[in-house]
Amino acid sequence: MLSKSKHTRLTPIPWRRAGWLVVSFSLAACSGEIIEENDSDLSRIPTSPAVKAVCNVSVSGYGTLSVEDNYLPHVLFCEIAAAVAPLSTAEKLEALKAQAIAARTFTYDRLSWKSKLSNSVNDQVYSDSHCKGTVPSIFRQAVDLTRGMVMLKPSGNLHQGYYRAGTNVCKKHGTCDGQPCMGQRNAAKCADQGHSWRYILDISYNYPTIVRASGSCTGAGGLVEPGGNSGPQSCFYAGAQGTCQSTSTACNGTYRAGLCPGTPTTTQCCLPPSAQSNATWGSCSYSGATGTCQSSSTTACGGYYRTGLCPGSNDIKCCLSWGGCTYNGQSGACQSDDTACSGTYRSGLCPGPSNIRCCVP
Repeated sequence: MLSKSKHTRLTPIPWRRAGWLVVSFSLAACSGEIIEENDSDLSRIPTSPAVKAVCNVSVSGYGTLSVEDNYLPHVLFCEIAAAVAPLSTAEKLEALKAQAIAARTFTYDRLSWKSKLSNSVNDQVYSDSHCKGTVPSIFRQAVDLTRGMVMLKPSGNLHQGYYRAGTNVCKKHGTCDGQPCMGQRNAAKCADQGHSWRYILDISYNYPTIVRASGSCTGAGGLVEPGGNSGPQSCFYAGAQGTCQSTSTACNGTYRAGLCPGTPTTTQCCLPPSAQSNATWGSCSYSGATGTCQSSSTTACGGYYRTGLCPGSNDIKCCLSWGGCTYNGQSGACQSDDTACSGTYRSGLCPGPSNIRCCVP
């Protein structure tokens, strides 16, 4: 008897379930094919009134869990940690964002016809021997960055969000029981080659429409829909609770976009003054350069900013340091070549644009 699961878990231990789980997987040839990168700016994802946010999920053996704050971070940790382990922080985050959207879509679709999910490959793995304990922050970051985002088919219906282990190549989508399916190793390989979360989903699910579910979840996990009469809509950021309101209204604190239903430019989360000081943006990395996540509009960056590597709004970007460099055994510093150099500039040794070169004494 076949399992109803439409994905298999990528696990660091030997697979022992052969014989009762049969999933087909194929990769279409793409020799000579060029696939354009779609817009991967998370802040531009529209909210769909037709898709309502799912706040809670009932999981066998674990009771009722918050979808965004508990269930999905654990699912990502259990399902794809092994595949993304070798990647840099930036590459890992792209693969995890794709996995977060796939897992959320899978959750929404399953809950449309069943009331409880299992803690197994019959649905998704929430906890297992290799993924118990504290979930690393990057898995939570991927869920937060994609909060409420799901995939739709051309018909407007939810994708099933199927996924499985896959193979270690960045190629076209595969299939699970005849439906579009993401390979987790494939996703990791694409991220390793510099592709975005959007590219990964496009080749895996035939260019799905990405939308953000409407409505916001209260601290108790209840759904407050746009236009509802349940009082002010709550929003949450960096451990602080705020209120969704029009940006034309004075905010005794800081506005943060992307945390509320509606148009991001006109309806935002008004957070208390303590939220900004309590926020920990964390570190980031790109192409071997390390940096710090910070507000690009209020904080000067001694190196260069890169988007898509940090949690929070589109204003929070990764400030990357140019770092050091070495030429013929001599240590130097990466800097803009319009800056005076006490020695000689050498090209090709530094990250960033061509004018960032190694100044060797």
